[in-house]
Amino acid sequence: MGPTEHVNQAKFAESRMGDQREGIFSVRFGQRGRLDTSETVDVLGLAGSGTLEVRDGTVLLTALKHRSFRPSRREQHALGCSDIFNVQFADSLVRFECRLGDGREGHVVLEAGSVADAARIAALLPQTRTEAFAIDQVDRADFQTRLDRLSPRARVTPALVAINLIVFALMLFDGAGLIVADPRVAMKWGSNFAPLTMDGEWWRLFTAMFIHFGILHVALNMWALYLSGTMTERLYGSARFAVLYVFAGLMASMASLLWNPEVNSAGASGAIFGSIMIEHRNSTLAFAAYSLFYGAAHAGIDNAAHIGGLLGGLMMGTLLARPLDDEHRASGGGAGLLVAGAAGLLTLALLLYPLIHPNDRVRDRQAFDRALLTFSSRDQRAADALRMALANAPQTAAKPAYATGLDACTQWNALYEDMAAPKLAMIDPRNREQRLVLRYLDARRRYCQFMAKAALHDDATSGEQAREANEEAAAAFAELKQLDVERGR
Repeated sequence: MGPTEHVNQAKFAESRMGDQREGIFSVRFGQRGRLDTSETVDVLGLAGSGTLEVRDGTVLLTALKHRSFRPSRREQHALGCSDIFNVQFADSLVRFECRLGDGREGHVVLEAGSVADAARIAALLPQTRTEAFAIDQVDRADFQTRLDRLSPRARVTPALVAINLIVFALMLFDGAGLIVADPRVAMKWGSNFAPLTMDGEWWRLFTAMFIHFGILHVALNMWALYLSGTMTERLYGSARFAVLYVFAGLMASMASLLWNPEVNSAGASGAIFGSIMIEHRNSTLAFAAYSLFYGAAHAGIDNAAHIGGLLGGLMMGTLLARPLDDEHRASGGGAGLLVAGAAGLLTLALLLYPLIHPNDRVRDRQAFDRALLTFSSRDQRAADALRMALANAPQTAAKPAYATGLDACTQWNALYEDMAAPKLAMIDPRNREQRLVLRYLDARRRYCQFMAKAALHDDATSGEQAREANEEAAAAFAELKQLDVERGR
């Protein structure tokens, strides 16, 4: 549908452009910003540095045009005054709609070199507006005026960004890793790992919102948080936004435990998913789509937390929403807060119940994962104890209990019993891992016993048996490493 043209206004603007309103400006095309472009397409497809020239009643646009599977080429488009309408600008950005000679309509967005240049460009272009656009501009101006009066700035969002960055910096000093994160450091600082969280460390449901795995993780999340959170906070008010953010984050943490308890989960993305704002839908939905796609394509990425946070945010956001006027802001909306609080607590309680009362299968899985947390360190301590014992091995049979009483053998026996205690079902996806761990530990404890006998009695047979047991342990360990690779750990 074409614009509702104001012919006299267009002719007047055209005559003024031809007589006195001329200029040439260096601009950049294809930019994004506060100007809405959702209902139209970029009709010219220009990108990068170029120029805008107003001359003899014509607007000349020159820049590169990207072409699929072909080199970009420089193009110039001439638009008449009557073909341009609905001009607007914000900061250094200018947007206008236009109609081409082939009947196509769309928008052009460009960035001027300065705010002053953007204002000059907007003044030089025709002032024709469609009725729908004029109404929309009035509504937007009214919305912005109300928002500036009732909530001029956001306080919670910058504080959340600062806290996340400070925690990340402290974790770096603790050895977390700038690019490739160390999951053990993340667990130490409060990531959401089911064997620990469900063993009574429920505070991890909250602290996980401030833990990140590497610089890219925290950078993407903080960019999205600042972009969407600032406007959301101003709309809801700081206190309500804080409730919304924390609730969405808790929902994300609980969804992670219920759906994907093997993942060591952390990050603000779940809470951010609950704070996505329609005002910045293109950028925030791009963040959401990227996060969900990346999570689906890579093992270990916690999409359950993303979806849980999104659903939690939608629920709490609906309950906490209120009109943007003085009366409702002044009243405080006590009844609405009570309803939102009650609904939020009920939802969290329903999600928490199966976490506090897991079935036997889940309980055994968590016990096995807890035992795995100390598996490597205990295995290393036993190996160190064996080396020390062999270095001080007796040269005679004066100590007949030596071979069976080595501390290293005792440690491996105890570790074997702890790893075998959880009874994982054959259909459990972790059953294979448990069997490999037990095979490895059984070989290690036999290796310990044979090495002790060989050292004590100078027994070649025991030495050969120790070698075979050591090879079996190495083979089981190699399979465990391959299993970790297959699972993306």
